[in-house]
Amino acid sequence: MVIFQQPFRYAGLFFGISLAAIFLAIYCWPLFDMDFWLETFTLLISLALSLDLLAYGLFRTRSWWIKATALVPGLALVALVFALVFIVHAKYQAGASIHVFTSKEDHSNNNSRIIDLAYMKLSATYHSAASPIIYLAGGPGWGGTTTLITSGRAPLFQAMRAIGDVIVYDQRGTMPWAGDWLVCPETWQPSNFHEAFSTMRSLKEQSENINSCANQYRQKGIHLSSYNTNNNAADLEALRRHLGVKKISLWATSYGTHLALAYIKLYPQHVEKVIMHGVEGLDDTLKTPMQIQHALEKIAMLAAQDNTIGAHTSNLIGDIQELLDKAESGKLALKYQNNNVTETIKLSKFELQFYLSQLLGSAHSSLSIPARIAAAKQGNLSGFRELAIQMRSRQRESLMPYFMDCASYASPERLALIAQQKPHTLLGDAINFPFPDICSAIDAEDLGSEFRSPAKSDVPVLFISGDLDARTPIENAQQAALGFPNAQHLIIHGAGHGNELFLSSEKILQTMLEFMKNEKLSVAEIDIPINFLPLDSFIEK
Repeated sequence: MVIFQQPFRYAGLFFGISLAAIFLAIYCWPLFDMDFWLETFTLLISLALSLDLLAYGLFRTRSWWIKATALVPGLALVALVFALVFIVHAKYQAGASIHVFTSKEDHSNNNSRIIDLAYMKLSATYHSAASPIIYLAGGPGWGGTTTLITSGRAPLFQAMRAIGDVIVYDQRGTMPWAGDWLVCPETWQPSNFHEAFSTMRSLKEQSENINSCANQYRQKGIHLSSYNTNNNAADLEALRRHLGVKKISLWATSYGTHLALAYIKLYPQHVEKVIMHGVEGLDDTLKTPMQIQHALEKIAMLAAQDNTIGAHTSNLIGDIQELLDKAESGKLALKYQNNNVTETIKLSKFELQFYLSQLLGSAHSSLSIPARIAAAKQGNLSGFRELAIQMRSRQRESLMPYFMDCASYASPERLALIAQQKPHTLLGDAINFPFPDICSAIDAEDLGSEFRSPAKSDVPVLFISGDLDARTPIENAQQAALGFPNAQHLIIHGAGHGNELFLSSEKILQTMLEFMKNEKLSVAEIDIPINFLPLDSFIEK
């Protein structure tokens, strides 16, 4: 089909129309849950225009540069449209549909502004009387739909459809297609790229950027102090009413478990079952130095026994202390290539503490620490280069995690415990940076001691923890379980935070399904392989 017989100048117009049609279709899906045939028709129009542009470039001109100019965007458009058609068909084959409901921005204010919130519904594979299962993503700041698409957990979502409808919920402030997406329009970059990282300088620059961004949103009428976990829980209750069901089951991870516990406290009568991966209790927002110390000591013990890295890390804790002392004296610097020019970055003690704390998140990154330290002991700091450059690179912030975490904050007892433990641990409280100091620089409301008091309920709960998870350790779940007499706990030996609590063993999904079906759990503990990275991963030749 070649509709257009005019000179090549029209091809640009058709190219623009094709792009507009595609982006209009993408933009409309989450907002209006369009009928399958309407979505497909929109994409087919885009495909026709794309093919016409491609045909013009190939057959209607003898100029090779025109052929090439039309061929590249034409092929790109054809490929994109075919991909989108595939996604549309896959979406409907999976029983998925996207919906929007409304909620109050501030549930404590009867005159509050109304906001839109979105969710994807994965319909049950058979007619089920079970309560819908609502997935609560972590962060805070991750959208549920983002997790479904990018995390590799899609098979688990599909498997849970055998229990009932699965609701993949995007919490307030997390995604652009409904409500207010609280991503800052401007980026910022820490100053003094090559100097040792300064916490005071970084806090000043970061708080200035956050406040500038926050003021722009406030000028649009957005009440940022309403972005807290209590209002997030009230949104979840609005979703339950929108679904028209008496009870819901919650499937949560990381910050999502924090939200789930808040919902259970506020609306216990509407909860049927709960699964929590990596538990963050209501007073666990700030991590304690000792939980990080214990995680590091466990890695050191395992590394000393390992055939791959053990010969190089017989005293990992001592090696880390030696490296931190060197950084504190100003004698630690790494080199990197920038446009064929060798440049140097000085590393501070706190910076190393922060990097090691962050690496203790997932098991994969935790198991890289011994090799990084062994290489650094030999004078090769390549294991910290990427982290140092990333720390100093241009940043784009989202306000949602700052206001959520500052509102949850910490009890006086928790703050005192952190201060008490900090001097007696290798990495101090670097895991929490820039919290809690950043909270005094932004206008976030502390939810108070009542919010942070433990949740108690007789609802059945399955806690899932990894013994290499320094962010949400086993002890968090054990403490939370004191308020849940019908709780069960699955411990995964060798798992850290994130996907390892979902995908590291087939037995995890098996246990989840057994729990949801009220069956006896076949396992209470799972062992997964522990594979340390070898030394040559961070030795440059």
